Amino acid sequence: MSETKEEILARRAELEIEIAELLEKSKSASQDERRCSLYAFVDSFNHERVHGTLGMTPIEKSAQYAKRLGGDNAV
Repeated sequence: MSETKEEILARRAELEIEIAELLEKSKSASQDERRCSLYAFVDSFNHERVHGTLGMTPIEKSAQYAKRLGGDNAV
């Protein structure tokens, strides 16, 4: 069923309000909240995400390199 022009414009207005509210929420995040969010992203990126070029996570690659060096650097 096709929407009328008025229905389309009303839905567009609703979406614009929702977007504005989301943008306002993201602006109001404190510096500490943004820092914590960034740290969580970087942590998951380094520990959980397997990188295509490495075939493993960066932390696993670092541990492999440290084991290759041997000595006190071994993990």
